[in-house]
Amino acid sequence: MTNIIKTIETKSANVNKFIKDNRGDVVDAAYEYGTAKDEMKTDDFREWAMANNWGFMFDEVSEKTGKPVMSQHSKNVSSGIMAIYS
Repeated sequence: MTNIIKTIETKSANVNKFIKDNRGDVVDAAYEYGTAKDEMKTDDFREWAMANNWGFMFDEVSEKTGKPVMSQHSKNVSSGIMAIYS
């Protein structure tokens, strides 16, 4: 199953209509993501994300650690997801 948040991120036309038409899936995805983010430490969350169709959120590599990290754009998306979750 395609991640609904990734689909939103790659759509350019009619995004608002798409979100409205798929609001149940958006809420479900936000709940899945938010629950994991709330319950896990950073490294555990990253591993969970990579294994559960959320790896696209880690779209850069840390120069310091060499680990995948979120770009500022992905951090902004994550904040939006967490707002829906809460």
